[in-house]
Amino acid sequence: MTFFALTALTNTITSFFLGLLVLRKKTPAHMGKDFARFCVTATLWSLAYFIWQHAATPASALFWCQLLTCFSSFLPLTQLIFICNLLNIKHHPLFTVFLYGFSCLTAVLSFTPLMIAGVRPMAVFPFWPHAGSLYGGYLLIWMALIVYGQVLLITRYRTAPPPLKTLLYYLIIATLVGYLGGATNYPLWFGLPILPYGNIGVTFYVIIFAYAIARQRVLNIRIVRTEALVFLIFAILLIDALAVTSVAQAVVRGVLLGLFALVAFKFVRSLLDLDAANRQLEQDKRTLIE
Repeated sequence: MTFFALTALTNTITSFFLGLLVLRKKTPAHMGKDFARFCVTATLWSLAYFIWQHAATPASALFWCQLLTCFSSFLPLTQLIFICNLLNIKHHPLFTVFLYGFSCLTAVLSFTPLMIAGVRPMAVFPFWPHAGSLYGGYLLIWMALIVYGQVLLITRYRTAPPPLKTLLYYLIIATLVGYLGGATNYPLWFGLPILPYGNIGVTFYVIIFAYAIARQRVLNIRIVRTEALVFLIFAILLIDALAVTSVAQAVVRGVLLGLFALVAFKFVRSLLDLDAANRQLEQDKRTLIE
């Protein structure tokens, strides 16, 4: 498995599990759902990217490139939904129509030569997509929407009260890390010999994003840190298990992964039970005082 396939797998696992983690916590309804919606989009994009890296034929590679482009069309949309709901920003209906229309239209066009003209050998990749006639324009609008989201965050950051200011600070950093790293995927589309080493930035983007929500105290940050550490170790073991080259190694790695998953589940479960007991105790104390 190549480094680029591993980064895609890491992005997939991180986006899925952290989105699930935030969704099942006691977050404000819109915040948890909006973040989970973004994570689903990032998970599908990363998964298609991972499978594309293992494509054996040009036709298969082209299909998975079309699919990952389809999913990436919804990344600006889901991120802007999260930002606008967080900041309580209401846009003009025409902008909303444009935003949804752009995402849906480009998702459909992803399966035509207008977006992806084909795949060809590029650098170390046997099948890398070649930008179609509309892809450059699509990419400019796509990036403009991401920048617009950053402008909204930075503008509110300047006047935000301390709790919200901390959250916005982490979201701004996360967006910069994630999208600047992800942007390294695009030069090869236009024949520029720059390899997508920054793609791993998407993983850090999702981790920082989830941590930012935790810092807002909508999650129990101590438990989130513990679960994040457990998840990181699990992801490393999983990636190591998938990279083996023999059946014997696969059996050993599989057993270790299974044992770790069992112990980690019991450990995190005990922390959750302890946290629930502490919250109940605090509630009982407040009831007695009142």
